[in-house]
Amino acid sequence: CKRKRPDKHLRSPDTVIGRLKRLEEPLNDIFNVFLRIAPSRFPGRLFGSAFRSPIDDRFEFLGQEIANRYGFGDANITQQDIFLAGTQTLLMVELKVGAATDLLQVAKYALLAALEEQESGRRERLLLVYLTPDKPFNRIWKERFKDADEMREALDLYDPTLTEKKTLAKIFADHHDKVSDVIGRLEIGFMTYAGFANALNRERGHLDPDTMGDETLISLIDGLHAELVSRDLATVD
Repeated sequence: CKRKRPDKHLRSPDTVIGRLKRLEEPLNDIFNVFLRIAPSRFPGRLFGSAFRSPIDDRFEFLGQEIANRYGFGDANITQQDIFLAGTQTLLMVELKVGAATDLLQVAKYALLAALEEQESGRRERLLLVYLTPDKPFNRIWKERFKDADEMREALDLYDPTLTEKKTLAKIFADHHDKVSDVIGRLEIGFMTYAGFANALNRERGHLDPDTMGDETLISLIDGLHAELVSRDLATVD
């Protein structure tokens, strides 16, 4: 077996750390830990400004258990970043740093929402928020949509059963009517990391560091904010 040579560009700690900061997966893991620990109403308070009306619900975080919950086995079919289930609301978050997204990813979230409604009942609101750096809208999308209206028009005409991924295409076909219903009800919002950092700081201002529960939440907020600053996604206030 031929020994693989290490990447010559990743020989120092600084270059390794720099590369990790450009990857979405480690940031995704940090957000997942944060939202698992945070109070159940906290996600709605943080992401509510991305939508036309506030989010008032208690959320359960659904992570690796999704595959078994919906019968996917060990396969990461939908590749979701954050999926939160409330009694009246499903809140989904897609984290983007460098890579662009596409309509297929939106459809995957719609599939998740459809399967969760099948599992635990219809919701009043289905919300998907894109958390992105501060950059032009068309750079978020592989399809280069100029604005949210153009993206929405294309989504309403999009057929995810035409994907070249055969396993995924079959799942979409099996749940075609449910996914179409979800897409028609789906609210899609957009928030920059800087805007999210502002929401974190705003919530921090309401907390009492002398209260045990608040002290823990302040530490979580400060840690996540510091991570965003270290990645140049937010600034120090």
